[in-house]
Amino acid sequence: MKSILLISDTLLDLAALGASYSPVGIVDIQSQQRIVVEGAWGWFALNQEPEAEAEMDEVELAQIRRSFTTPFSSNLNFHHRGQWMLLYPILMPKCHFLLIMISE
Repeated sequence: MKSILLISDTLLDLAALGASYSPVGIVDIQSQQRIVVEGAWGWFALNQEPEAEAEMDEVELAQIRRSFTTPFSSNLNFHHRGQWMLLYPILMPKCHFLLIMISE
């Protein structure tokens, strides 16, 4: 599984994202902070992570705050790059964002 920490300039509306993905997969809005989308192509999960800043050091926070006055953090989990490529075009027009970290 791969993970990306996504920092955006606005709080992501998971219900609106879910509506955007209903044509390509099964959307499960598990809570106000977590959505899972699954299809024949695989799955991805997006979790809002308000506490992510607490785990960052001063240098990381300073860099983020140069780009965003009020940053919002989300964690994206997926197995294959194709799942990220499904999220990207829908997310792109909704907000500005930075990808902070990719881990496996």
